[in-house]
Amino acid sequence: MSGRNPGIMAHSTRFVVGNITDSDFVTNFAKEHRIDIAIVGPEAPLVSGLADALEEKGIGCVGPKKSLAMIEETKPSAGS
Repeated sequence: MSGRNPGIMAHSTRFVVGNITDSDFVTNFAKEHRIDIAIVGPEAPLVSGLADALEEKGIGCVGPKKSLAMIEETKPSAGS
């Protein structure tokens, strides 16, 4: 789950490609760069507990905690 986004890269002063479901990687980056708040959109990092890990480190997060993200992950898809 890593990739480059040229649109974001063009507007960033620092861009790192990594595994967005690796909470240690993301929280360490956020602490190192003094990030105050994170907006997590994809389901995978939310289901892996990224919002929980960020908040445990004192970093605000827009996105549901793991227990709530799991509800969305287990819902049947629209065509089922």
